[in-house]
Amino acid sequence: MNWNKTCKATLVGALMIASNLVEAQDIHFSQFAASPLTLNPALTGYHNGMWRASAIHRNQWGSVTVPYVTTGVSFDMPLRTKVGQDDNLSVGLQLFSDKSGDGALTDNTAMASVAYHKFLGQDA
Repeated sequence: MNWNKTCKATLVGALMIASNLVEAQDIHFSQFAASPLTLNPALTGYHNGMWRASAIHRNQWGSVTVPYVTTGVSFDMPLRTKVGQDDNLSVGLQLFSDKSGDGALTDNTAMASVAYHKFLGQDA
């Protein structure tokens, strides 16, 4: 038996089983530009300054008995500047709490991000 085919078959089988165990609930913000790491994790450390902190809150459908409430905070900063010529290595952390109505769907999430910004020259 070919070892490569066995590994592929095992991986596909494990992914199929794992896909039945995965649950998802996505986060929605109206003012998504106020949460840059949610918009795109590659924006980690892409700012002028030593660090950046942001907070965002959304209270959706306040007229229902239990509204949908989502709160998020994030922090990011360049870890090493001037890696290579003008490259930067940055890290960030996001924390979210999402409570979806009276369906008792709650999601508390912590996400870390790392970004490497490559300098392409003055005219790029």
